Amino acid sequence: MEAFQETIDDDFCNWNWIASELNYDLLSSMEFSETTESNDDDDSDDFCNSILSQFGNSSDDDDQIICAVIVAMSKSLKEKKVPCSPVAYLYATCSSLDNLEPPDFLIDALFIILSMVIVRVPVSVLKKKKEYLSKLVLRILQYRLATKTSIILGLKWFSYSLTYTDGLIWSHVSPFIYVLLGFLTDSRRKVRQQSHLCLRDVLSNFQNSPLLSPLSEYIFERCILPAADDPTKGVKPLLYILDALEKCLPILSSEYQTSVLKYFKSVLDMSQPRVTRRITDVLMLLCLYPTSEFSPDALLELLTSFARSISSNEMSLSGDGMTVTVRLLDTGINKVYSLNKQICVSELPTFFNALKDVLTSQHEEAICAATTALKNIINSCIDETLIKQGVDIITLEENKKSRTSGPTIIEKICATIESLLDNIYVDVWDRVFEVVSSMFHKLGSYSPYLMRGILKNLEYMQKLPDEDFPFRKQLHVCLGSALVAIGPENLPSFVHNLNVEAEDLSEANI
Repeated sequence: MEAFQETIDDDFCNWNWIASELNYDLLSSMEFSETTESNDDDDSDDFCNSILSQFGNSSDDDDQIICAVIVAMSKSLKEKKVPCSPVAYLYATCSSLDNLEPPDFLIDALFIILSMVIVRVPVSVLKKKKEYLSKLVLRILQYRLATKTSIILGLKWFSYSLTYTDGLIWSHVSPFIYVLLGFLTDSRRKVRQQSHLCLRDVLSNFQNSPLLSPLSEYIFERCILPAADDPTKGVKPLLYILDALEKCLPILSSEYQTSVLKYFKSVLDMSQPRVTRRITDVLMLLCLYPTSEFSPDALLELLTSFARSISSNEMSLSGDGMTVTVRLLDTGINKVYSLNKQICVSELPTFFNALKDVLTSQHEEAICAATTALKNIINSCIDETLIKQGVDIITLEENKKSRTSGPTIIEKICATIESLLDNIYVDVWDRVFEVVSSMFHKLGSYSPYLMRGILKNLEYMQKLPDEDFPFRKQLHVCLGSALVAIGPENLPSFVHNLNVEAEDLSEANI
């Protein structure tokens, strides 16, 4: 330590001057047990030495100031005959911050020391001084000239201090939340990102606390709702809030998760591509979060809006934007189905039509995503009840030889899949055959009732010469799925010229 004192540049930062700027009034309030209470095994000046070993060899001015401050503290503690324990350094640092006037670089150094000493102080001491420390940090963060470093370290303290929620009431917490929310849209990226992480940590800590509901309400009303209200600020504040929601929406209270989803509907009407993309990212993470609780109706309305926008080309999505939207539909539809099967099933034809339109987009990644989504929805969201509703109507009407009702949901879906075999989709028939195969697997023995038109199309394609039909292999795989679903004894009655008993597979036409 003495060697370091000799290397400090007197013109830049004299450690004796720093010592005069520090304040140790708080040390007098320490109880005797606290002066030696520590997580270390002895009273040696290990903390000071660890600071010097970390920053002492640096030529950076800020690092030199940190070293100068810790040296000044160590010397003063020894002069006062106070053991140089982490608790003593905590008290000395807080006391200096509490009474400190500018310059700001000294605040930064003290904040860094505070962040490093806290992890060495026993939890019992921190709990005892938590309220004092929090108010101290709050005051520094509200200081108009607080630097980026001080703000980031102060936000980290908020995350730590609100870990223990027992006994907390909203009036004690709200001043800290008010300051925290003010940094969510800060122009400094690192400050903004730290505030988002801090808010996530606070919400996580409040999950089983009665404070979760008022906190969620406060965030929604003070932060989310106003984000898009001032057109003079552009979309940046809204984008920053959406970045925060990407981390925090799944852990808001269920009531305010739903409120945010309803709010998104009006925000999408802004037709801002960057905003739309952020919302799709937020929704994707919400759908993937296993314990998120929200109204499935609100999510379904958003998904339906996305689907109809794809079909009408209202969003003018890029290939990447279309891919992201399709993946959201895939994940979101399955999420809604898991929460409320009935309302999801009623909108399945809308989703199938939207995904069908993506197949003509000429964006390869989006086409792959749409193919995967169609197969996933077939496998996850079409059940025997839905299938039998269609089959029963078809059987009843065949017997009466007249139809008195419109097509059922499953019939609409099958009609959409059949339309994929039109010539307009010829370039993606290899993908289409994958979707058709999934439908055969799902329908099984009911396939002849609902896939009759598809079977006729497959029969026609089977007769095409090879030079006019490059997807022979994929067609045979699809016919193999039909064979499994319908049975070898029944398939030839729907698709002629099939030799299902051939020993040579090349002669089987499957």
